Amino acid sequence: MKIKHSLFSPPVCLILQDLGIILHVPGVMGLCSVLICLWFGEYYAIAPFLTTATAAIVLGQMLYRLFPETGETYLRHAINSPSYY
Repeated sequence: MKIKHSLFSPPVCLILQDLGIILHVPGVMGLCSVLICLWFGEYYAIAPFLTTATAAIVLGQMLYRLFPETGETYLRHAINSPSYY
């Protein structure tokens, strides 16, 4: 499902796509934390880390794939992307 780009200005589409890429980082960190929980036997913490990782990866993939035809990222876009996070 693609969103019509007329609804959003090109810089907003670019920032949302970059935010989708950035959201993969907490997802991977959550998965690494699950491995640490398994190693130390802290099974009560697995569900929250899996929930966080799943939500971050799914939302990141949605944002990345909804805006596939964006232009080049400039410094002003790179500065704005983490501010939404």
